[in-house]
Amino acid sequence: MEKIELTFLINQGTDFLIGRVKEIPEIITQGSDIEEVKSNILDAIELYFEDIYKA
Repeated sequence: MEKIELTFLINQGTDFLIGRVKEIPEIITQGSDIEEVKSNILDAIELYFEDIYKA
């Protein structure tokens, strides 16, 4: 398996923190705190790559 490094970007939104992955602009998520955003980003990354490898 190939190892890749990804950059998480977390910004304050109006009501929630907004999380993105710099290298994969399709991934955008939100959470009420940094830990929740990180967890949501990791879930989104997993789903993103599962979808790519199914194609």
